[in-house]
Amino acid sequence: MSEQFQDDIQAYLDGTMPLKQRAAFEAQIGNSPQLAEEMRRHRMLRVVVRHEDLFAAKTLVDNVMAEVEIEADYGKHRHIFDTLNRGGTFLRWTWLVVVLLVSFGGGWFYRYREHQQHIQRIAAAQLAPLDNMIGFAPGDPSNAAVALLAYERRNYPEAVRRLQTELRTAPDDNGLRLYLAVSLLMQGQQSDAEPLLRQMVAAQDLTTVPATWYLALCLLQQGKPNKARELLVPLRADTIFGQRAQQVLDAL
Repeated sequence: MSEQFQDDIQAYLDGTMPLKQRAAFEAQIGNSPQLAEEMRRHRMLRVVVRHEDLFAAKTLVDNVMAEVEIEADYGKHRHIFDTLNRGGTFLRWTWLVVVLLVSFGGGWFYRYREHQQHIQRIAAAQLAPLDNMIGFAPGDPSNAAVALLAYERRNYPEAVRRLQTELRTAPDDNGLRLYLAVSLLMQGQQSDAEPLLRQMVAAQDLTTVPATWYLALCLLQQGKPNKARELLVPLRADTIFGQRAQQVLDAL
């Protein structure tokens, strides 16, 4: 190709060619497959120089660089292409390693995601509201009674709102705290339920065992099976939650 044609290509691609000349140049390209191929190669070369497409760079290095003469306009990039051209074997090995890493990583990620989904399915299958064991007289208008009535009806947003209000005046009532934590879990608010459940687990009172069960489910929902397992193992001896704890452990 003539030096003038190379200059014309650069002017055309840079957008500095006058409009009248552009029309004639495009007609010239359209009438010559050889010139059209040269234009295509220059376009690809610009993509590589600007780092806009790694796959175009690979194609260019593997298939085109042996045929394309780098013109003066790309002189400052000449060392890059010369190095890649001489290091073709290294480049191919590099791409092979990348492909293997991507394949291995993709397979690992898929298995990890499946395992996490399996754990979450286990937790979802076991998560059920605790029976209301706090007695109130029928028609009791107190906030606590209305809160637990909403809980029984599975109106968890209402139960949460009222239980939070009640605990402001009775902050040490672990019974109400337990139903608040379960209500939060039933709404998928694990991060809010977890600290409440941990308080009851540490309290060592009547709420500790059910709180331990629900904390284990909370941790499973968050993808923490090892921590959940530590809580479930001692629960196997419990008469109420023992069988369910063993079922979860078997599934894990």
